[in-house]
Amino acid sequence: MTINHEERRKTSRHSLSALAVLKTPQGPEVCTAQVVDLSLGGSRVTANRPLYPDQEFVLVIKAGGEEIVVRGVVAHALPDGVAGLSFTRMSEEARTRLERLLTQPPGPSNGPEGSAVG
Repeated sequence: MTINHEERRKTSRHSLSALAVLKTPQGPEVCTAQVVDLSLGGSRVTANRPLYPDQEFVLVIKAGGEEIVVRGVVAHALPDGVAGLSFTRMSEEARTRLERLLTQPPGPSNGPEGSAVG
């Protein structure tokens, strides 16, 4: 599924604390990141290394007991690793998992204690 620019603008962000891995579209891991907020159209993360605008990625989020995999591009980034990510593609399964994560009440399974990247 392709997510268009207008759909991204219509999705609201939700505060969330979850661990994630950013990979290149070809597969190798680029870095780990802490998800700060999340929506159906994108996310803000704090990565353990700088990211660069227009850099393509595959984001693997582990939260709520599920793994969510989406493709996207870095929309903007700061030198300290804080970056805004725009999602460009996700499977129907990933979208369903993301919607479920965004609608569940906050709890330990959504925080860093309940999330692990491995």
